[in-house]
Amino acid sequence: MLFSLSTPTVRRHFTLLLKSLDSPQIHVHDIRHMTATISLESGVPIADVSIGHKDIANLYR
Repeated sequence: MLFSLSTPTVRRHFTLLLKSLDSPQIHVHDIRHMTATISLESGVPIADVSIGHKDIANLYR
C-alpha cells in the first residue's frame, strides 16, 4: 500500500493544512454543515441538501 487514507490521517493532514494557512481550527465535519447551509441559502431544495439523512426532519434536531 502506498499510503493509508484513514480517518486519523485525513484529520492530521487537514489540521496541518489549516495551520499552514493560519486559519481558525475547524473540524472536517463542520465543512459538511457549512456546505449544506450555503446550499440552502442559495435556494437548493432541502431534500437535495439532506447531507445523508434519510429523513429531512433530522436536519432540525
